[in-house]
Amino acid sequence: MRIALIAMSCFALSGCAIFEDVMAPDGDAQTKVASAADAQSLMELSISNGRYSVMLGQAREILRLPEPKAAGNDAGVSATDDAQERAQLAKSQVLVANELLADTARACQRRKLAKGVRAVACAQQKKVPADIRMPVAPEIAALSARNDALGDVVMTWWDAVCATAPKPKAGEPSACSIE
Repeated sequence: MRIALIAMSCFALSGCAIFEDVMAPDGDAQTKVASAADAQSLMELSISNGRYSVMLGQAREILRLPEPKAAGNDAGVSATDDAQERAQLAKSQVLVANELLADTARACQRRKLAKGVRAVACAQQKKVPADIRMPVAPEIAALSARNDALGDVVMTWWDAVCATAPKPKAGEPSACSIE
């Protein structure tokens, strides 16, 4: 009887262990899920950063501001792994922030701009936090926080510029159609 009880206990415990292995994801599966989520977030952040860069280009075109001087843009370099992609995005965010500050500095000095745009440009010089121009750790949380901060200042500038954009002719897209 004792042997049967011991055998049944062993059988039951091994069944529980098998059930736990089947039902609980292993470390590799959890790592793959987390990695996929980070890759998705990284892609969304990269798209958002590219969008801000395009918006700044459109704003320069509307206001007839000169293109910024090339500051060693790494846009053509392809990253080979996730860590390099995050580091590249961190650098790209700094470049966009510097573009914004250069554009608003030029616009602030231009006397022939609409008063509202010029006022926003001058205010942006003070509003943009200094840390937005500094590299951050290439971690999704830090990159996301900077993306949000960058989005706030770029959108303020974009809205001010688009408010003064010329109305499109019939059949032509608006100068601010990126949104």
